Amino acid sequence: MNWKLSSRNAIPSMREPVSLLSAVCRIGVGVGGYVLLLRWLVSGAGKVPGLILAVLCAPAAGVIIATGLVAIFPALVRWEKAQHLSRWQGRYFAFDDRQIRIDQAADGEVWVVLADVMAVTDLRVTETEIERLGPFARRDIAEFGATALSETALLILISRRNYVAVNRFRLWLERDVLPPLHRRAQILKEMGSAP
Repeated sequence: MNWKLSSRNAIPSMREPVSLLSAVCRIGVGVGGYVLLLRWLVSGAGKVPGLILAVLCAPAAGVIIATGLVAIFPALVRWEKAQHLSRWQGRYFAFDDRQIRIDQAADGEVWVVLADVMAVTDLRVTETEIERLGPFARRDIAEFGATALSETALLILISRRNYVAVNRFRLWLERDVLPPLHRRAQILKEMGSAP
């Protein structure tokens, strides 16, 4: 957090993102410090001077607590987004700024989440079409909580459609996504077979 000094007082600037831990610490320091001050004043100092000191310190504690409360909502939103994506971090690609989750099995087989493809391309696929592709064309991926199709099955399905969004998606898949994944599988295979 930047502190801009004006002629009268220090004003917190919320331009820089504040972490969730920092926001919670600010609230904790403000509340904890004020509670400790009140306990110290009640136990040791006189009632009138202690009350005056507590009233004078309340605005400072209020500013510390308020900056934490103001920062905690955006910090929670950023944390939630990071947690949501951390399950499959590095296992998805972006097509038209939309997420396509992809899983690569140990044998190099590439699996693409069907729901993501359908959302991006407005592809309509029936259960019968998927069943006709064979028993090994589909797999449920527990990490994603979704059904995925093998790259071969997906390419067969989308090659049967001839409209712009599906054709763009197929080109993107064949040019930008599958070649690096195949290279990676080949490198891992060579490293595994090397003595």
